[in-house]
Amino acid sequence: MATPLTAEDPERLGGYWLAARLGAGGQGVVYEAYDAAGARVALKTL
Repeated sequence: MATPLTAEDPERLGGYWLAARLGAGGQGVVYEAYDAAGARVALKTL
């Protein structure tokens, strides 16, 4: 389940804008993100 971004989360990473957090753990955070064309992707930061 997606949760809203926190104040600590970036609004953009590279060419993607972040919409929500999908999960977090010891390896990093997974975000729901969209590219410039509007394609939805899962973006993981380590």
